[in-house]
Amino acid sequence: MKLALLALILAAPRNGVKLTIESPDKVLRPGRKMPVRFTLENAGTAEAKLDEPDTYLEGLEIRDPDDKVVKATGKTRGITKRTPTVEPGGFIGRTVDLSSVLSVPPEAEGWYRLRWSFGDAQSNEIKVFVMRDWLATIETNHGNITIEFAPHLAPTHVLSFLGLARSGFYEGSIFHRIIAGFMMQGGAPRDPKKDLKTPLRAEFSGEKHVFGTVSAARTNDPHSATSQFFICFGPAAHLDGNYSVFGQVVEGADVVKAIERVKTDHVSPCKGCAQALPRTGSSRCCGTHHQDKPESDVLIKRVTLSERKN
Repeated sequence: MKLALLALILAAPRNGVKLTIESPDKVLRPGRKMPVRFTLENAGTAEAKLDEPDTYLEGLEIRDPDDKVVKATGKTRGITKRTPTVEPGGFIGRTVDLSSVLSVPPEAEGWYRLRWSFGDAQSNEIKVFVMRDWLATIETNHGNITIEFAPHLAPTHVLSFLGLARSGFYEGSIFHRIIAGFMMQGGAPRDPKKDLKTPLRAEFSGEKHVFGTVSAARTNDPHSATSQFFICFGPAAHLDGNYSVFGQVVEGADVVKAIERVKTDHVSPCKGCAQALPRTGSSRCCGTHHQDKPESDVLIKRVTLSERKN
């Protein structure tokens, strides 16, 4: 009983004031407004005077993806702007732009942790994903394909692709599997020794696989994706919720359609089992006898990144 009472006391907001921070945006973009909501709540049972800080950012602590402090907590006392009377359960607060105190270079994008202190009170801790609005142009021997990213759906997969693109990992690789009516798959290194050994945790979502969807290729293990990805030629409902969608084609739809038409070893009748395919692009009758490999390489010359400006 005494332990339970002690737990309640420790959990209670100090001086009847509860501090809360939250981000209205799922992804914060360096170079743009980065809004965070700061709230002071009267958590007591009677009207109370709440001190409001002159600047909300002073007491904010920010830690980077490596848990290093990039902005330390500043003054939390002696910075009161006003002291309004607030009813029980009432609150005051403000949405503040973090861009003046959070400068993030491209190589340091990822999850940041925020906590706010004011007076004797301390807020909850939140994690915000910080990343520029990158576009990736995949230069192929059939033309260029530009994709945008969906870090709000699969942040780890997006960061992985960006890192591989910057390192030149995809240069000289091919789209090794093409199934008309379904998808084109690439991203494997030409040298198997350079294949990534550490897989990514699945980031499945409710996002639909439609024309131009960019999703992570994997084995039967949900958590086995590495560098390989695929681009859909059309709706693929059976993939929805089972693969990590991390991007979408925004330019070069004609190039995607041209690649869909390339000749592969997927012919009818099948060269491996002599069966006639039920329809173009289907591998249901002889999936073990061919690899959907193009007759001539569909080459990824390089992948370049650019920041979309609004």
